Amino acid sequence: MTERKWTPGPWWTDGKYNGREMGCHIIAARTDSGPLPGNPTRGMVAWASAVLNTEARNCEANAILIAAAPDLYEALEELMTVHGDAGPVSARARAALAKARGDAT
Repeated sequence: MTERKWTPGPWWTDGKYNGREMGCHIIAARTDSGPLPGNPTRGMVAWASAVLNTEARNCEANAILIAAAPDLYEALEELMTVHGDAGPVSARARAALAKARGDAT
């Protein structure tokens, strides 16, 4: 397993656009405090902003995708470990994992 430089998951968002702040929060949830929402956080890890011509629904969808990032990374890494080189999709998977780690060129 490669070193991860990001805040460990789980990440969470309610996926609701905040019109006053023009965006959606993505937070690092605590794993020792019960289910979300209502669980204390470890802090905000990202902000999906709706600026210029971005619609609120795009902002909400972006926040939901960003919140899933740690889970998606772990699942893809596990698939690559279990299945190894499974054809052309393996190169794309390796590239996506490298990009997530900041190792992409």
